Amino acid sequence: MDEISKLLSEDSVIQFVDGKQVKGSKAVAAVIIRCCREYNSGYIGALISTVTKGFVIGAVLAGTGIIIYEVMKSKKDKKEA
Repeated sequence: MDEISKLLSEDSVIQFVDGKQVKGSKAVAAVIIRCCREYNSGYIGALISTVTKGFVIGAVLAGTGIIIYEVMKSKKDKKEA
């Protein structure tokens, strides 16, 4: 945070849509850092959710494929017997 606050001046201001203002280099830097952390946590949460869904779908498809293979193999073995 100190690196960001060094880039800002005490005249730095962030104004939100609701009219709230944050003034000063340290306060503005803190808001920027908080926003970045929130964005990253949301991104990571979405990524984990997507990967989890992918694993579940992959496991279901693999299981279905194995079951179909075993059923077809069993039918073929019965025909040959």
